[in-house]
Amino acid sequence: MSYFSDISLVRNLLIKLSYCLIILSLTANGQGQDNIWMMGYGAGGARFNIDFSSGSRNIYSSPRSMRITMTSLTYCNEFDQVLFYTNGVYIANALDAPMMNGTDLSPCYYTTNVGPTGLFIAQAGLAIPWPDSDEKYFLFHSSVDDSVAYAYKMYYSEIDMSLDGGLGAVVSKNNILVADTLMYGRLTAAKHANGRDWWVVFHGAKNDEYYLYIVDPNGIHFHAIQKTGGDLFKAQGQVCFSPDGSKFALYDPLNDLHLFDFDRCSGIFSNPIHVSINDSAAGGGVAFSANSQVLYVSSSTYVYQYDLTASNVASTQTTVAIWDTFYSPSPPFATTFFLAQLAPDNKIYISSTNGVRSIHVINNPDSLGSACDVCQHCVPLPAFNGSTIPNHPNYHLGALGSSVCDSLPTGIRKPPNDTEDDYTIFPNPVRDKLYVRSTAQNQSAEIIIYNSLLQALSIPITLINQGEYSEVNTSRLVPGVYFLEIVSKGEKVVKRFVKN
Repeated sequence: MSYFSDISLVRNLLIKLSYCLIILSLTANGQGQDNIWMMGYGAGGARFNIDFSSGSRNIYSSPRSMRITMTSLTYCNEFDQVLFYTNGVYIANALDAPMMNGTDLSPCYYTTNVGPTGLFIAQAGLAIPWPDSDEKYFLFHSSVDDSVAYAYKMYYSEIDMSLDGGLGAVVSKNNILVADTLMYGRLTAAKHANGRDWWVVFHGAKNDEYYLYIVDPNGIHFHAIQKTGGDLFKAQGQVCFSPDGSKFALYDPLNDLHLFDFDRCSGIFSNPIHVSINDSAAGGGVAFSANSQVLYVSSSTYVYQYDLTASNVASTQTTVAIWDTFYSPSPPFATTFFLAQLAPDNKIYISSTNGVRSIHVINNPDSLGSACDVCQHCVPLPAFNGSTIPNHPNYHLGALGSSVCDSLPTGIRKPPNDTEDDYTIFPNPVRDKLYVRSTAQNQSAEIIIYNSLLQALSIPITLINQGEYSEVNTSRLVPGVYFLEIVSKGEKVVKRFVKN
């Protein structure tokens, strides 16, 4: 090794060490993955952070290379150390450099031509930790294909933070999850009722199809396509789950407000509510209060509030803010209302449809009426914010308190003893034949197969050896996730399997 390469190596190690020491000194009150919001798109490194790691809002300039216009995702560890961030075009590591193999995300005409400014798409990136792993993450991402304003592919990439000296690397990139006509952006997720796995959700375009995937320790698995709520067409909007994961909302000015109940155990949407707003908005966003009981829609020149505890939610629509015609710093930079996000300080922040030097805040979103306190453009920013709001699901949601469902989306109670260990299924994933093996001797059992909507299926089941093997013919099943229920001696055991 040459003298110069030795110097370079030492320099890189010192940079990494210095960075870690600085971060550790600033984050003694570590809270979690969503505490730092990286924003700003101005030239010359005019960027800033909104930092909630102390428990309250702290805004400061943060010069860095990445320009962020709308697509924004910053992922931290439990000590508030930044692990990676993205603007939809590339992934940066903690040293503000492109992560190893982290460039050229979501390849298409638009991504290539938008260049370093980042994607101007709401919720086009979503980071999900790989369950039961301390170092691996999934990044779901998409773009806009050509000039159609729809996405034709949904991608995912895998990040391993143990590589490149702890700075991370993308080990698998631009894997196609779905190839179809999709609404651009609008990626979100909710914790499974087991408190470990994740439901990832996005929407088809020109139809009423919601795609649901489950992320568990074995990776990403297709769960279901659920048709509900009516057809959707291209428009700037936003989706989100309530903090407790029990509700899901979608809003944009063309398709209006759609609200659903969501079952964190089964992954099923129900009780669809469509609220026709019909204002003249060009874009809009949606966010729930911290207690999951109040919903806010930010629609260009209005902010609407809904009481989710009411029997008729639509009838509770209350206008809690009307744009006051303020410009920041001057015309034509209007501080209208756009994307919304519940922050770690339990306040809701709302960006504008323009690049401006301020952001709105709802100080008391759990309160109804004017008590919610919508404060327009009262959070000054040290640089221009290009309509950015980070796309953070509720990383801190735990298991559903009254539920004992494991990684299986069923309401069936697990046996209190070791009955579940008496049964194994293989192969999984399966193609034509699935085998159920029992270690219990001389024990009869009833086997039922359910689809992802928990509908019982009529599937031929052949007993191979009494008390040992049963054969399930899966050749006619369409690809997807299924559940095998075994009932024996009054106990129920449920096994999840995937049909390829």
